[in-house]
Amino acid sequence: MLESGRLRAYSRLLKLNLPELGLFPLIGFGILAADIQGARPWQLCLAFLLFSLCCSTLSIVLDDIEGYRDGVDQTHALAAKRNITKPLLTGELTLPEAWKAAGAIVLFAAVTGTGLVWLTPAPAVATLGMLVVTMAGVIQYSWGTKLSYRGLGELVVIYGATMTVLLPVWLLRGHLDTATIWVALMAGIPYAAQIAISNAVDYDGDKASGRRTLTVMVGPQRAPWIALTLLGLFWGLFVAGLATRTLPLAVITWLVLLPNHVRLLRWAFEGRYADSRLLSFKTIRLQLGVSSLSLAAGAILG
Repeated sequence: MLESGRLRAYSRLLKLNLPELGLFPLIGFGILAADIQGARPWQLCLAFLLFSLCCSTLSIVLDDIEGYRDGVDQTHALAAKRNITKPLLTGELTLPEAWKAAGAIVLFAAVTGTGLVWLTPAPAVATLGMLVVTMAGVIQYSWGTKLSYRGLGELVVIYGATMTVLLPVWLLRGHLDTATIWVALMAGIPYAAQIAISNAVDYDGDKASGRRTLTVMVGPQRAPWIALTLLGLFWGLFVAGLATRTLPLAVITWLVLLPNHVRLLRWAFEGRYADSRLLSFKTIRLQLGVSSLSLAAGAILG
């Protein structure tokens, strides 16, 4: 039986205390684009929620393992990010224990994935293929080919978020439409903007270790421009989606995110990367709330 201290250490390793890292907001975006109809929809949603949690936590654990092994994670760098502790760095967990946690996540993902294939009315082979490709992309983000260290981190995050929206809709309905794809393309863009800013905080360590993130390639002073481009794309899609009636009117509640996006960009351009990064995480958490509100408004408005 694990003692409470070690349980807390594993919880922090998996970042279970940070819902914005668990991709929970994307579940709301996904269900917003879906018609909750047919048999066993809530079992499907729960199974997918667990599968998506496996994806996000696996990516986090592998990234922490690589950061510990190549020396990028340092106490002073973590302090600059504010209130972030990593049990590998503090010695609360060992590297073999972290690998065991990663293996357990993969096994749990296999179980929940099997449940999804069994529950969904969508074609089993296609569903299984989508789940395997999604998990493979998560693993390659910071382990194996390490796509995030080769200038592709932002694109991989957008891809992962897109799949996190498309998959629940596919599982619930067995097909996709234009509105669903539109919502899916928007969902990961704020995450990608946050990655660019976060990498500005990590610039020195990433460059010293040979990581070729996009921010390392262009320099931290240009990272805010990456974030500005991405968030500009997000709001451009938002306006275009409403203007063409591709998006439901209920998404008007997403406007509450705009002031925070403006503020975090201003701080990033001022060189306050850590403050901007922290606000970005808070805004992504707010995204969960407005997604839920959109669902409620859509139900009321019919």
